[in-house]
Amino acid sequence: MKQIPVKLTDFVPDMREISNGLVVGRPGWEQVVENNKNAFAAAFVTRPRFTAAYPQTITAAEFVDRLNQNTGGVLSQSERDQLVNEMNLGAKTRAQVL
Repeated sequence: MKQIPVKLTDFVPDMREISNGLVVGRPGWEQVVENNKNAFAAAFVTRPRFTAAYPQTITAAEFVDRLNQNTGGVLSQSERDQLVNEMNLGAKTRAQVL
């Protein structure tokens, strides 16, 4: 799999999107963050750069394994297996796994 270099400046618009409407300490701010993260992840998995690296044609196992490989292997075998099973059952989407 081809590695694509990523720069900090690539994340600046994303950080703004996740913090949109956020005022820490305001009632409900935690839910604002959670909603923004979920919306961001759902949109992120449809970006051309992401879909090029993780095409829809790969299996749930391949998707989870590639994500895990690109994060340095942070998942235990049981965590990996659970995510694969949840994707196969339709209980989790790519965005939720990401």
